[in-house]
This record gives sequence, structure tokens and C-alpha cells, in this order.
Amino acid sequence: MTSQQEHEVKVAFISNMPNKYDYLSFKEFCISNSFEVMTFLQYASYIDGEDKPHKPNPLVFEESRGLGDTVAKITHATGLDKLAQLYTQVTGKPCGCTSRQEALNKLVPYGIKEDNI
Repeated sequence: MTSQQEHEVKVAFISNMPNKYDYLSFKEFCISNSFEVMTFLQYASYIDGEDKPHKPNPLVFEESRGLGDTVAKITHATGLDKLAQLYTQVTGKPCGCTSRQEALNKLVPYGIKEDNI
């Protein structure tokens, strides 16, 4: 089976799943059909129609204003930001990442000028 055919079978399976976020069922399906098994984060991207490499986050190339920006960069680098997006999609509730990032930036800012102390 070609990779394109495998992709089409996976898409058909996902579209017939009662809950497309059921990664374990998808993983079992792949194993039983000798398909390549994705990680959970790859699967989250796959079901969102993004089965291509992640786009670089422009925040990563900006200077951090505080601890919140640093945490945001780490979560992006490790893929945890995709998990937060998946949480929002599944629950319909915002993950709160942006507000936490801003709060941490205010709590632990970087580059404080000495004359402001």
C-alpha cells in the first residue's frame, strides 16, 4: 500500500469515528493494519488537517519580555501548545495560556532598568 493510500484509509477511519479525538482507538487501528503509528501530538495535528511540519512560532525569535514568554517558547518547542489547542477543541473552553503568559510576564519581567528600582 502506498503512503497516499494509507493516508486515505486513515482519513476514512477518522471520519467514521464517533469521537475523532480518541487517539487510542486510532492507534489500535494503525497497529492492526500495520500502518505507521503516530505520536499523540502528531495525531492532533493530523486530525486538524495539518499533517505537515509545524510552522515556526514567531514568538520563538522575539526577545522574551518575562517568564511567561520563556514558558510559551518551551511549550511550543515541546509541542505542549498543540495539546492546549486540543484541550480547547475538545472542551470548548479556553486553555488560559495567554492570560497565564501575561501574568507571568508581569510577575517576573526581564530587563528591569536599575533606575526604576
